[in-house]
Amino acid sequence: SALWHSATKVNCHFVAERLAAEVPVLFVESVGARTPRHHEWRRAVARLLRSIRPVRRVADGLWVLSPLPLPMFRGKGALLTTRWVGLQVAAALRVRGWRADMCWVFHPMGLGTAVRCRPRAVTYYCVDDYAANPGVDATAVRSLERELVALADLTVTTGPPLAQRLGSSPRRLEVL
Repeated sequence: SALWHSATKVNCHFVAERLAAEVPVLFVESVGARTPRHHEWRRAVARLLRSIRPVRRVADGLWVLSPLPLPMFRGKGALLTTRWVGLQVAAALRVRGWRADMCWVFHPMGLGTAVRCRPRAVTYYCVDDYAANPGVDATAVRSLERELVALADLTVTTGPPLAQRLGSSPRRLEVL
């Protein structure tokens, strides 16, 4: 749900760093959930440039993948984009001879990665109501999230409101 070199570290950064101390980690940067606005062109260009060299080592046991997103986040385009990103992640794993034992997903747009990488287990770590963010297709994001929760072996939320919203369908739900 973030870029690796964000000015502010968030949960996904801390989880990746902690896990990388024990096992190899591939951190997949967020592709976002909305089409960039015209004033965000610098960020869009930076994302395109990072995707030229998609996998890079940033620390011992920790690599970052910058997938090239499709600029489609509304309706069925969101599902197509998440599948496209999942294909890129699966290809990067295959090229490096890696296998995904565990897939931690922090955003509904990570559904395609969780499906395509065929990990032994999937954890959805939900820290926000992403469908409520401005500029996103709430219906598309909710649909992806429902599929992700159904797929996840464990869903973790950062508070009771998120747990209540997701609580009707997960196999296992934990509140931090």
